[in-house]
Amino acid sequence: MERLSLKDAAEVLKISESGARARFKKGQIEGERDNSGKIWVYVTPAMKDAVQVAQKQESEGSEGAFRELIEMLQGQVIGLETERDRLREEAGETGQLREKLARIEAETEAARGQVADLRAQLATSESERRQLFSAVVERASQGGEEAPNHHGGFSIFGFQISRKRVRQ
Repeated sequence: MERLSLKDAAEVLKISESGARARFKKGQIEGERDNSGKIWVYVTPAMKDAVQVAQKQESEGSEGAFRELIEMLQGQVIGLETERDRLREEAGETGQLREKLARIEAETEAARGQVADLRAQLATSESERRQLFSAVVERASQGGEEAPNHHGGFSIFGFQISRKRVRQ
């Protein structure tokens, strides 16, 4: 695809500049305006081929030129259909990937919820353990049943109390 000024495109396509401008405005020729307002159009090899076939038809006046143009256009249709099918497949794959991503995001959120629940349970059990330990130590300091052990701690109500851990 070639980007040409409106004037150059008109020459290549063998039409007038006003004809090229009209085709641009109707959307028959793709193009764009630059910041200064100048029109640039895109001329494809197929457009050039069509011009050559049309010129050949004019000069020869034969049906062969029409057949050649038809064959060329049929080839373009087949190419465009192939491209369309490929893009549809890609769109389907994209949809599947989006669904998979949504599923993974939902699973991630569920896992985050489970982690939060487990942290809350851990904090609760840690708090309960500390309360129990404090109660045992308080009871021992108030003269409860205690007996020294060989680890430098003591035994109270069947629990071995040391600086490192609580054992039963």
